[in-house]
Amino acid sequence: MRLVSTCIALALCACLFPAFARADANGTWSRLFPTLKTEQTLVADPDRERSLLIDCGTAPEPGVWAISTVTGERHEVACSGDGPTGLRPLTAFRDAANDRFIVLDRFSLSVWSLTPGGVWSSIQVSSAAPGFGSPLAFDTRRSRLLMLGNRARDLWAMAFVGNTASWSQVVPNATGPPPRDGAVIAYDDVHDQLLVHGGYIISPYDANTSFTDIWALSLEGLSWHQVSLGQPEGCRPEGWYLAPGPINWDAARNRVICLRAGCGNHPDVATFSFGDSLWRELPIAGDVVSNFLIEPVWDAPHSRFLIYASTGTAGGVTCYSLAVTTTARWTTFIPEWNVPVPRLSHVATYEASRGTMVAAMGHGIVSPLNDTWELVLDRDPFWRQDTVSTPPTARVEASMVSNFPFGNELMFGGDSTQLSGELLSLYL
Repeated sequence: MRLVSTCIALALCACLFPAFARADANGTWSRLFPTLKTEQTLVADPDRERSLLIDCGTAPEPGVWAISTVTGERHEVACSGDGPTGLRPLTAFRDAANDRFIVLDRFSLSVWSLTPGGVWSSIQVSSAAPGFGSPLAFDTRRSRLLMLGNRARDLWAMAFVGNTASWSQVVPNATGPPPRDGAVIAYDDVHDQLLVHGGYIISPYDANTSFTDIWALSLEGLSWHQVSLGQPEGCRPEGWYLAPGPINWDAARNRVICLRAGCGNHPDVATFSFGDSLWRELPIAGDVVSNFLIEPVWDAPHSRFLIYASTGTAGGVTCYSLAVTTTARWTTFIPEWNVPVPRLSHVATYEASRGTMVAAMGHGIVSPLNDTWELVLDRDPFWRQDTVSTPPTARVEASMVSNFPFGNELMFGGDSTQLSGELLSLYL
């Protein structure tokens, strides 16, 4: 009789909670939330209608997240192989010809490849790196990285053969743009040319120069030509130099798109079409966002940027869509999700009456914390921060238990400025 009752109970659990009834014989852990920071990189994967977020802030290895460009759903990609360690400033490019992603450490210039299925391979570079911190682009016709170094005077290419690579200098046969810092580059796969835009020169006595020009280098004939000297249409930000924002090549409309510094608290969107003489500023609609967390990614099939930005609340992150056609329109693509700041020595307990995990206190990166969070347990769990009046003193190493079924949590002890013997009750 007891066996029959047990089987009925297990069957009922499987019906009521199918997401939790599935067993994994391998006991696989996976992270449910990426915590976005400026160290991360986002790369488009249009063939699979997704973008990949490489979470460089995790250790010992970076987490890789697949984010659907159709639904906004996200999940961590189970990775294997010889990949980078975490806590690196990575940047990534799509190598469409070989159906992989090239991932580069921006400081050491170490290189890896990542398959769409999540297999990492280390790429051995046989020649010394030409430097670091210079703008990069990916030449999709030749499956190679391009780096514009030495204040825009030198061009270098990293060519790949299997899991090996080497740097070599590309020497144009004509004079290119004047030396400058802060230029941005993009590869134009329609005309097979490298585009160089903007930059600045810092000179003594504030005799500084800002550039708004565009130069193009034909990668077949290796000849430079200046495309435009035109000043941006519309307002021009004040300041002693102007650093352009990221540029992207819009093949569908044969133009360059730039997110550039605006005259307000938000970026302007400007386009330049070949044959024109000016950058054209686009009218902007929607709730404009400026506090980007990572570099925007161009989602070509939908003619839009996907941009992750802080919402101003603790840990709040929202993914925005900036559609760029004849106008620029901001919309929310993935609603805000909150995540607690990283911490240790905190307390947590399960609250059955609310179906949540309650977490509080702990030590953050700088100091002890006294905030309170709940993880709402569902097929897609999500965090929410609780508003608590008169929270207790921040502390670590306390203990917490749910006082079920009476609807409150009990926290005992801990260390704030001294050891505590308090017994505290929390009602949510």
